[in-house]
Amino acid sequence: MITKQVITVNKEIGIILDVRSAHEQLYLIPGAEAEVVDLNHLAVLPGFVDVHVHLFLHRYSETPSWQDQLTKDSLAERTLRASVHVRRTLLAGFTMCAFDVDVGLRKCFVGKVPIIHGSRYYVVNRAIVLVPTGAYGPKSTIYPGTESIEGVTSAEVVDGCNVCIRAVRRQIGAGADCIKIYADYRGRSRIADAAPIIASRNLINFNDEELEATITTPHMWSQKSLFMLTHPLPSQLSFGSIQTSLSMVENSSPTITTTTSNISKKRTERALGSLLLPHSTSLRRERSSRRGASAHSRRP
Repeated sequence: MITKQVITVNKEIGIILDVRSAHEQLYLIPGAEAEVVDLNHLAVLPGFVDVHVHLFLHRYSETPSWQDQLTKDSLAERTLRASVHVRRTLLAGFTMCAFDVDVGLRKCFVGKVPIIHGSRYYVVNRAIVLVPTGAYGPKSTIYPGTESIEGVTSAEVVDGCNVCIRAVRRQIGAGADCIKIYADYRGRSRIADAAPIIASRNLINFNDEELEATITTPHMWSQKSLFMLTHPLPSQLSFGSIQTSLSMVENSSPTITTTTSNISKKRTERALGSLLLPHSTSLRRERSSRRGASAHSRRP
């Protein structure tokens, strides 16, 4: 543990400006009135970062499924729960978060006079996916060809390059800071009753042209693109030049580490930087697979 340090924080926005030894000359902002807070009796940690939060969801022990929460919980209840989650997240030490955050909700905890205190949030709107109509939830069993239940939708289904570009522009115009793109999804999930194995397979959502249009468009407005992967990309999706346009890559499978590492390497070579966001479930699976491989290698 490092001791005898002086941390200078911008009082208006909460950003750490400087950290130095207490024996050095203090870092002072010209014209600003300094306030000294003695924390010698405490351990001081920087704010944590959570890049995948769902403020409007809650424990499934309270409402059994994701679809039920979207279609059966009232908007008033979901909003009240989200405001509670905002406060609890901040008190848990997370000062920067991203993912499914409503622009209107974020307005309530930003600025100099917030309604409630919360972390900094980067808004990620509905996921952009290209799947057969009715394949993505919420799913109606009465009208299987629809994309919603009583008007409640989740992902934004797109088809073709022009529609992909239009969806990205629409989300940016609505206030999204980052565009979430699903590389693959269970596009045949509707046949789960008859063929559960086929229904559970993740299928590629986009061809190369559609993928390039969806990923490169956000950068015209200096926005980020969050690429969601759940399994290794097959050879028919080459990535092409878009590897250098990806801002963030999130995955839930340890088997795509090589793919994402190559993306990060290419981004680094061009001094653009790429952020790999592995799920905690992915890390647990990777550790388990390594232990299994080690055990297997010791067999005679």
